[in-house]
Parts: sequence; C-alpha cells; structure tokens
Amino acid sequence: MENIRKLESLQANEDNDEPVDFNFVLGAIQALLKTVTEDKKGSRLVKVLGDDLARNRLLFEKYMEQIQGEKA
Repeated sequence: MENIRKLESLQANEDNDEPVDFNFVLGAIQALLKTVTEDKKGSRLVKVLGDDLARNRLLFEKYMEQIQGEKA
C-alpha cells in the first residue's frame, strides 16, 4: 500500500520540478503488476515487459482504468 501512496503522490505532483526516482517508480509498478496478475503469472509479465518504464506504466494505467470502470 505504501508504494501505491507514493505513486499517487508522484502522479499528483507531476508538474513539480523535483527529480523522480525512476528506479523506485519502475520497481513499484512492477511489484503492483505482479500482485494483481491472475494465476501467479506476474513475474512472467514483468519479465516480458522488461525495465521499460513506459511499457510498465502504460499497462498499469490501463489496469487502473479497468478497475475504475468496474467500480462505477
């Protein structure tokens, strides 16, 4: 949960000029993707995505959009 809060804080302050720890962001997104992936295939998914922050973030954002749609 702490990773989610820190990611939300970073996203809320995107316009801020403070440097972003991309390794933290990548690690947090990968940890979350591993957690939410069904059938314990998260590690494989993260391996396929690699360390490309953009790909990881895009998939995570799509996941979040899907979850938000289900709650509505």
